[in-house]
Amino acid sequence: MNIHHLFLKASEGIIIQILQLQFSNHNRICQEHIEKKLERKCPLVWSKTDLLFSRFFRQSTGEKYVKTKSNNYDVNMALTKTKDHIIRTFDDKRLGYEVYLTAVACDNDLEDAPFATFDLDKLERKFVQLALTDCRAERICKLGILASKFVINTCFRRGYTVLQTKYRLLAAGASIIPLLEELPAYFGREKIRQAFGIHDSFPVTNAVCGTKDSFEEYLMEKEFTIPKEHLKSGHFEYLTKIK
Repeated sequence: MNIHHLFLKASEGIIIQILQLQFSNHNRICQEHIEKKLERKCPLVWSKTDLLFSRFFRQSTGEKYVKTKSNNYDVNMALTKTKDHIIRTFDDKRLGYEVYLTAVACDNDLEDAPFATFDLDKLERKFVQLALTDCRAERICKLGILASKFVINTCFRRGYTVLQTKYRLLAAGASIIPLLEELPAYFGREKIRQAFGIHDSFPVTNAVCGTKDSFEEYLMEKEFTIPKEHLKSGHFEYLTKIK
């Protein structure tokens, strides 16, 4: 999973239609559903513009594009034909939407061309604009939770955090006394919280010394709040009491 998947999972915050063929009736139905039913913005992206450009360039000149030999006139003609082809629909109409051109860059000569990235920079700016103008608190909350889960799962898969084996062995040895096996399990979970910066030290240490965790102090300072019904444990209960 990458950050693009996280964005798509967060209530479809950004939805993209990827085009490789001319805009079809199915694309039109999807576009209307996304914009009218889901009330989301849906940029159109043509994903293989470089291949289409190469085809039109060869049709016009009879030769493959070569950066050191091809002149600007032939390049501009091929670009014009490429863009005209992309904005035409299956029924030979012209799109009323902007289409962002991107490339797969499989040709070395074309990859080094000054226009080879096409609209990639423009598309990145569009994503930033959508993020700034369409930020809903609920989606941001979901995105934060998904990102946290992604980081934690990655760390566990790669063994970056706390190995719980020793705590399980201690729990197995302590199981001869009722409920004593919960103590090693608690220490194992607490070490994981410390590894991720949720706690600086054990809660009992804070209680005795009268200190607070730096993460708690930060959240309290910024006046973050969490609805109590969203909590799965009591570790962030202090965020429900901020006034």
